[in-house]
Amino acid sequence: MTRLQKVARYHRADTTPMTAAEKAFENRLRRQLQRMGYYLMKSRTRDPYDITFGGYQIVDIQTNGLVGGHGNAGRGYGFNLDDVQDWIKSMTTGNP
Repeated sequence: MTRLQKVARYHRADTTPMTAAEKAFENRLRRQLQRMGYYLMKSRTRDPYDITFGGYQIVDIQTNGLVGGHGNAGRGYGFNLDDVQDWIKSMTTGNP
């Protein structure tokens, strides 16, 4: 087994394109966060073997500070869309 095959075997990234429903869900989360004073950033990497590939993080608009999505060895973009939705729910219920 080559090194690339070993890395690919343990890699979690899904390289399939987003469906229309997933994109609509992402946009809905973006709007919710914007109303709360945050914005959603998606990792810009195009390398499926990068640890941040396909990940999201939440940033405070006023301070430009990372408030959600820590992880990935300190590189951020540690959330998927379900994690973002859970984070929003925890913030609206008052249980951060």
